[in-house]
Amino acid sequence: MRNRELLDQDTDERALEAASVDFGRVVHKRPRGIVRPVSAGEVAQFMRAANRERWPVAIQGAGHSQSGHSLTDNGILIETKGLDRIGDVEDGEISVQGGVLWRDLVPRVYAQGYLPMGLTSHLSPTVGGT
Repeated sequence: MRNRELLDQDTDERALEAASVDFGRVVHKRPRGIVRPVSAGEVAQFMRAANRERWPVAIQGAGHSQSGHSLTDNGILIETKGLDRIGDVEDGEISVQGGVLWRDLVPRVYAQGYLPMGLTSHLSPTVGGT
């Protein structure tokens, strides 16, 4: 592969197989690789490289989507679990990265007297996935 930006992708067979099915186990699409960014800059870097190579890209957090929405055939899967930083509450607002799980965010803000205005029916999905 000629793009340095994509050299660190995971091509382990077990990881690729685990990332090949949707939450309902109905749709199957196998990515060519999985990247695990830890910053928005890395996401942008991976997106530029995939665009140059004309590879499809899918984004996946906790993997709770259905109908294959977070899957890609022979493309790059960007796993957002490493984008899990939660900022401080300032003036009633908080900044979080897309890979933050609701189950990690809710107790943190609730302890400070806040609760998100809308929540999912369970707290396992990521903020970015909802």
